[in-house]
Amino acid sequence: MSRTLAYQYDPAGSRTRITHPDTSWFGTVRDVLGRPFWLSSADPAAGVYYQAYFPDGLPGSRSGGNGAATWVSRDGVGRLNGLGLYYGAGGANDATWLYDFNPASQIRSVNRDNDAYAWTGHYAVSRAYTTNGLNQYTASGSVSPTSDARGDLDSAAGSYYLFTADNLLYSAWNQATLSYDPAGRLHQDAGVSVTRMLWDGATLIAEYDNANALQRRYVFGSSRSYINVDSEIEPADDIELKPAYFEGRLVLYWRETFQNRIYRQGLFNIAGHTVVSRCAGRGGRQVER
Repeated sequence: MSRTLAYQYDPAGSRTRITHPDTSWFGTVRDVLGRPFWLSSADPAAGVYYQAYFPDGLPGSRSGGNGAATWVSRDGVGRLNGLGLYYGAGGANDATWLYDFNPASQIRSVNRDNDAYAWTGHYAVSRAYTTNGLNQYTASGSVSPTSDARGDLDSAAGSYYLFTADNLLYSAWNQATLSYDPAGRLHQDAGVSVTRMLWDGATLIAEYDNANALQRRYVFGSSRSYINVDSEIEPADDIELKPAYFEGRLVLYWRETFQNRIYRQGLFNIAGHTVVSRCAGRGGRQVER
């Protein structure tokens, strides 16, 4: 099956259009400062209009072709102090978050006006940990993890892990087998089901199943760290937004759906940037894109 991508550029060398292997295309129209203000597509619901920008160039608000809109606000030093979601369908899924910081830029309080987005996955646990001289865990409660000579996780709780010479996880016993292309990008995840990845340079843009049927598509804006559309081909779950930790930092996981399809998802950090991670990196850890 062909995995060819096609591109179009304007006279300044900025990409204006990408065409995926199934002929679906996504175009970008830019303003006089070169910032994208309209993402066009054969599917009108995928269009995202950038209504406003902050002085640092990040979008302050945007509205989608499906009627959904997102806005953010910042305080005097650029910290994210407000986030709003609007769906235009009776307001049941609309939500606003307000943040307050202390002088050290740590979050002091968070106010949310819609508890449908409340995260309920927390639970109480008391667990003892033991580390060795290399700061590796040798005990986690009743589990005794082991590491290989390169510091990669070797075993834990009856599961065994294997890594490539580049410290990329390629086998998790009884769970998954991963393979990579010559550039070190994740090519295939063979677990309960098989998923194959399609890359645009360093950016993951599509996932296929074992029959080469498209399962997910990703469309990015001018930056690889700002995702515009994350589209599930099959019906997805409902809307959610919850706190999470990413590489030791507090972030907000957000996912927007429209007619049972994921419209956008990703991670907001406290600076208001969006980070997205869908692939395995060194040691099998998730990496920021």
